[in-house]
Amino acid sequence: RLKAYKVLLDAVDAAASSVLDLKGDFDSLTLQIVGSAANSARTITFEASIDGTNYDDIMGALTSSPSTQAVSTTDKDQTWTFPVTDVTRFKVSLTAITGGTITVVASMTREG
Repeated sequence: RLKAYKVLLDAVDAAASSVLDLKGDFDSLTLQIVGSAANSARTITFEASIDGTNYDDIMGALTSSPSTQAVSTTDKDQTWTFPVTDVTRFKVSLTAITGGTITVVASMTREG
């Protein structure tokens, strides 16, 4: 089992995005979202690319409630899990924020 970690957004207080180069080497990706901005004071979107150029929304599952699935969130203090087999790039974008900051950390796992 291979695991890797990466900070994608570090205490960001304005619109920003970060791309994680996965090279198709991982099976799952987990995002931890924490921050000081009040809930609903931000929008974070999740996108993936297979060809490394074109991005589409990717559905994630809230780990505390796996039946809750979405391509974006306005909440904080959450952990989301995504299937990323064959995904070459994963992008997280903070498209809006009002007050406070947000940090997003990724953990990638490959089984076997």
